[in-house]
Amino acid sequence: MEYYEKREYNDGIKYVRVFNLVQGITYYTKFMDENNQIYFSPAQPQMTAVPVMTTPTMSAGSTFVSAYPPPTFPQQQSHMSLIPESGYSLAEVHQARALHLGITITALFFPTLLFLIGFPFCYTRLRELANKSSNVTIQSYWRTYVGMGWTTWAFHFVTFIMFCLSYFICRNISGIIMIIVFPILTLLFTIITCVLGACFLNSLPVSLQEQQTVSYRELRTSCVLR
Repeated sequence: MEYYEKREYNDGIKYVRVFNLVQGITYYTKFMDENNQIYFSPAQPQMTAVPVMTTPTMSAGSTFVSAYPPPTFPQQQSHMSLIPESGYSLAEVHQARALHLGITITALFFPTLLFLIGFPFCYTRLRELANKSSNVTIQSYWRTYVGMGWTTWAFHFVTFIMFCLSYFICRNISGIIMIIVFPILTLLFTIITCVLGACFLNSLPVSLQEQQTVSYRELRTSCVLR
């Protein structure tokens, strides 16, 4: 659509066609009535406001409008978003996984004392890894693991006490039921703790450099085997 600007000159009012529109100025569009007479009607075009620089020409009949868009600047980001987490090394993740699985899986077959002594060491090692990250998913896995882990530790402690006092506990039916039920619950909680710890360790991001190193080693091993 063509737009015109209303301007006053010494010889009268003229409508000058413009190509670059400026915010805040009233523009007109050209129409023709039934008698083929041209007339101009105000219009409000949709446009984006930009700063303008007007340069008058040598003649008084028209004015050229040159629009210059404002300079764009990169959007400022927070310091935390510019520095992604570097990730964990494969060595520390593998060591923590070996410690965790070694204690929990072995405790399934040799309960009580092994878990009572070993879990605090496992908790300390995994806590070091959790404190290195503020990732919401990692922290969620960590809190779940801690709650279940110490609950399992309490079951192992009660089971250990019951084994030590089994001579006195088994004198009645309720004591026999307790000495059967608690080891079963301890076994179930140990399995759940083992799974939750593995989920936490699997959620830890391994650094890109470590991943590339492992991929290179796997490729080189594959080439050698061929």
